Amino acid sequence: MDTMEEPAGFFSLHLNIQEQSTSSELNVKLASHLKRINSYKDIPIQFAVKNTIGFIYTCQSNYYEAEKKFEGILKEDPRNLNALANLEELCRRLKRTKDSKRYRTQLKDYSKYDACKARCLVEKGYIVAFDTYDVSYEVNYELSTNYFEQAIRTKGLSAEEIKTCHCFIGINYVRKYLNPMHQAEDYCQSFEHLFEATTSNNKKIQATCWSYLGNLVGYKPPADKIMEYQQLLQDPTSNTEIYQYTRSVRKLRVPQTLEKNSELKDYWYRNDYRGCFEKALTILPEDTDTLNKYAKVIVRKNKKKALALLHDSICFDPTESNWYAHQMRAQIYMQIGEDEYEEYKEADTIHNLQMAKDDFVRICNCTPDRSTQLGQLAQVYHLLSHYENPDSNMKLALATFTQALQKTDEVSSHHCKLLHEWHGNCLQEYDEQLQAIESYKRAVECSWKNMKLKRNNTMKKLVFLLRNKYDHTKHDKDLGELVYWVYVCKEKNDKFEEELKEYTSSIISLAEKCIARKNLDIADHFLDVIFSELHEEQKNRVKTLKLAIITEKHIMTLVEQSNDDRAKVSDEEQPSLSTLSVEDNLSETSCKQVAMQPNVEIQAEHTCMLSPLPQAYNAGFEYDFFVCHSPKDSIWVYYNLLTKLETGYNLKGCVEDRDFLPGESIINSRTTAIKKSYKVLAIVSKDFLNNDQCQHQYQQAMITREPGTPPKVIPIKIDDCTMPDDLALYTCIDVKKSYDWEKLERILKCP
Repeated sequence: MDTMEEPAGFFSLHLNIQEQSTSSELNVKLASHLKRINSYKDIPIQFAVKNTIGFIYTCQSNYYEAEKKFEGILKEDPRNLNALANLEELCRRLKRTKDSKRYRTQLKDYSKYDACKARCLVEKGYIVAFDTYDVSYEVNYELSTNYFEQAIRTKGLSAEEIKTCHCFIGINYVRKYLNPMHQAEDYCQSFEHLFEATTSNNKKIQATCWSYLGNLVGYKPPADKIMEYQQLLQDPTSNTEIYQYTRSVRKLRVPQTLEKNSELKDYWYRNDYRGCFEKALTILPEDTDTLNKYAKVIVRKNKKKALALLHDSICFDPTESNWYAHQMRAQIYMQIGEDEYEEYKEADTIHNLQMAKDDFVRICNCTPDRSTQLGQLAQVYHLLSHYENPDSNMKLALATFTQALQKTDEVSSHHCKLLHEWHGNCLQEYDEQLQAIESYKRAVECSWKNMKLKRNNTMKKLVFLLRNKYDHTKHDKDLGELVYWVYVCKEKNDKFEEELKEYTSSIISLAEKCIARKNLDIADHFLDVIFSELHEEQKNRVKTLKLAIITEKHIMTLVEQSNDDRAKVSDEEQPSLSTLSVEDNLSETSCKQVAMQPNVEIQAEHTCMLSPLPQAYNAGFEYDFFVCHSPKDSIWVYYNLLTKLETGYNLKGCVEDRDFLPGESIINSRTTAIKKSYKVLAIVSKDFLNNDQCQHQYQQAMITREPGTPPKVIPIKIDDCTMPDDLALYTCIDVKKSYDWEKLERILKCP
């Protein structure tokens, strides 16, 4: 992309800050950039900061202050293209066409000069890299780097300005390197550019470069491992497996820049990141950015040193612009209180938690819309309840957790998992066992495969509570819920082990009931989960049931393919157990051992699903929701969706297998259920998309929507699939990212 063809000014960049409507985040950004003016006052990058401040004023609708800031730039630098372009756009928005035209004329005249164009690109590179960094962390490093490199190639910059460009290019590469998908080139490029800028005359630039070099040294693997791996690659006769080295070792190379500076080379080979940070602090002792970066790197090995650095940082700048220091200090204090290190007495732990609480409260006041900080504050209240004011602190914790969970759309899966995990612990201590179960479920759902969940404690707590629930009730639905979540935990973590031996007989009986009710996929799933736990006699019984499931599925397929009059299929067309291909249909765990067994008579007993509530929450409707799903997704519907909505939120649902009356027309029953339901939940999966009946149901729900009423269909995506065009028009819940049950509850409960 040729950035030289782009217009000057910040309004054409489509920055994230333009979409941030909360005044708190804009105030934090404004305070941060006001502080930077003094740091960069001796170099032209100061105009990038001032243009950014004017742009923030515009986003706050403070047009008068924005105009003053842009005009102030022109008094110092009359040829500043970005200030002229920003003023032109501002005047156009204020309906001052004459002023807008005047600034446009000046902009056209000065755009001929290379120096003006180069500085314009530098300023745009700055705002793209840093304007969205402090709060949202959504930075377009490539675009920012492109602007800086274009500026250098324009050849209109002084030597000092070029060094400034190298500094910010190096920072972009550092941030790319710290991303899990980094490349070796990012690491070496960052070293080259940062080292080039260490000779700048500006102390802030020098200190910044050395602090980021400290980051690079601190986060890299041991130098001897990198050297050993590089030598291995150059030795074709070596039999050593390269994959015994970690990914980070294989992705790195020794930067050639080290040969230009013996001091930096010594730091790199000794992994002495402290030397880099101390050098930065020698240049600029009160630089809060350096102190915060130093604390972030050293906290892994020395929490007390990190706390001391953060304390100094806050002393130098106690304002909201230094919110990151408060956040990191609060996190360290919270971790100390959470882990209860032996070297801390109870009084020290209470003091640490109080300090964490004070810092988190301050951060939440600055950025109240951030789920991460609210969740951490709630956890601190929970920890404090172990030492003082247990009732009030526990209630504060639960209230703050609820507030944080309402904002989980903006956080990563890791934090969402942690938030639900903490919430579950809090609810369990408050003796809300059923609600704790739901929170632990959400924590497991938000985790990815083999993700650490406090050494699997969350999974173990979930299964423990589900076992207690079944032991107390002895309900089939609770047993099915237990089996399903044991399976989910095993899928999420290969090392997770939870025996179901004491329940195997009950689970087999439950599978028989499911078969009798034609819930074949659920029955098949239950038998697969417990197969490895069975003794030989039980395995033979399961093999018989598996054959019965295959037979029943085949018959159901034939019936579905029959004519509308549903004529009976002749005996010759129906399969017998002796002719059925077992190897093609049984699950991988059991198909190889299946022996032909005589069929068994299966009697239907009590239901294996939740019983519907007697009355819907929404007046005027028989059901609060109707579930449109593929039969293969039944187990997720019965033991995840319904347990939450019906048990947790007291909403009355309608599902075909449970609520349709025998002998009634399926098509008529579906039409009636959709009309009598407040909402229709479309459980979108690959199987759903391949099922014509499912698509007919949700399309029918769209047609039955009354004019002027909210949309009736709510898509819930449960696996990686492409949303149909007509459903893509609706906002969906994607369970692969983060559940938002609270939002779903609000939608399903008519105000």
